[in-house]
Amino acid sequence: MTRTVVYNGDERGRSSKLVKSERERAVEALVPELTKPTVGAFVGTNFDGEFWGESSQDRLPFWLAIGSMQMDTGLAFNTDLKRDSRGGSGTSGQFYSLLGAYKLGRKTGIRAVIKPENTVHVGPLDRDTKLESIAFNDAFHISGAHKDAASSGDVPELELFRILTPATQDSMVTALKRYHNVGFVIDDDILFFMAQDKLVGENASRNGLDRLISSIVADFEKTKFGIKNYVE
Repeated sequence: MTRTVVYNGDERGRSSKLVKSERERAVEALVPELTKPTVGAFVGTNFDGEFWGESSQDRLPFWLAIGSMQMDTGLAFNTDLKRDSRGGSGTSGQFYSLLGAYKLGRKTGIRAVIKPENTVHVGPLDRDTKLESIAFNDAFHISGAHKDAASSGDVPELELFRILTPATQDSMVTALKRYHNVGFVIDDDILFFMAQDKLVGENASRNGLDRLISSIVADFEKTKFGIKNYVE
């Protein structure tokens, strides 16, 4: 993410705006299931920072974007919305999103989407792939397709079972308990992981964000590795 100076006819009309990198636009376009607003799941994203490089834990490439949007919980009946997981409380705050792209150690041959289940798919309309864990099936909507065009019409259930082992399912359910919402896309040899959560009160101030940002990213990386290791 870079800040670009924009001229509006003369020097006095100069302003600046954040411009997304080609890398960020490309990654967001690859996973609209995670970055676009979805009823009962994600509220959309507004990324304003990105990091990329080599992971210190497995030496594989990674990419991470982070962004936030203001939220007001003053009229919320659910008091949980007025507290965050880091001890903050108040009636206003920031709703933040983290999106990571991580290279897997192998090719899976499929594209799998695991995102929060919502009321649209409850009851007779709940027809997605079902796995061993009832808790996982209740929490997530699972879909998948072969990367091979010749097999694109088939749901790769065998491959989904190989990737989404009971241990993988447990780690994803644990991640959902940790964050407000999480979702995953496995695109052949890349794992995309989205997490959304909130900071309220003093934690959402500039000083609070500066104090917490490193631990937020570290927790996200730790959660990701707990999932990535099982997927591989």
